[in-house]
Amino acid sequence: MSQKIALVTGGAKRIGARICTDLVNEGWHVILHYNRSLEPAQDLANEVGAENFTLLQADFTNHEEVKKFACAVKNLEVVNSCGGLDLIVHNASIFYTTEATNFDWSESENYFAIHHNSPALINSILFESLKKKSGSVVGIIDTSQGKGWKNLGVYSASKVALKQNLLSAAVEFAPSVRVNCVCPGAIMLADWEEENENDLVEKIPLKRLGNPSDISSAVIFLANSGYITGQSIYVDGGWSIS
Repeated sequence: MSQKIALVTGGAKRIGARICTDLVNEGWHVILHYNRSLEPAQDLANEVGAENFTLLQADFTNHEEVKKFACAVKNLEVVNSCGGLDLIVHNASIFYTTEATNFDWSESENYFAIHHNSPALINSILFESLKKKSGSVVGIIDTSQGKGWKNLGVYSASKVALKQNLLSAAVEFAPSVRVNCVCPGAIMLADWEEENENDLVEKIPLKRLGNPSDISSAVIFLANSGYITGQSIYVDGGWSIS
């Protein structure tokens, strides 16, 4: 059998780095996308095994760069020599507060460019590569959907947009390509969240934060589950039901 090939966006750090590491440890070759994190991407590849990585840079707020990036993935020798692409993990993300009373148009554009528009364009360009190997797409969404979160309105809206796009893609891409979502809860807190960590943990039924490997396990599960599509797995310790 040909080697499995995965594209992981935003794969240099945090949850993305764990997904890349675990995929390589499962025998995959990983195309690791990064924007400004070249050094962490190189360090990760060298640590895990540089021969198992292809590193590609792109700024996902730039339409032309995203298009060029997706076409570069499509034309990679490792993709074509292995018969196509097995998995795309849309992990690239930004996460900072925005105020509804001080709306910033450019900030909103960046959120939607990274969280929605870039994944949609990448899926469109790489669909045929996925189809060749009956591959799948996994979007890293969020547990924020359906709830009001102070100062996170634009972030939440852009993640919900991605989820809805992927649900539609699950219908359009079937039966040859599966599309699913993973919804992380409190996994790696932002600096501005840490002061409220104890209060947050009290709201989680399992009474603890998760870790990046919890998300990676869900991604790999979906990648290997040939009869699951159009689904969202909440990896949040029960936070979404509390």
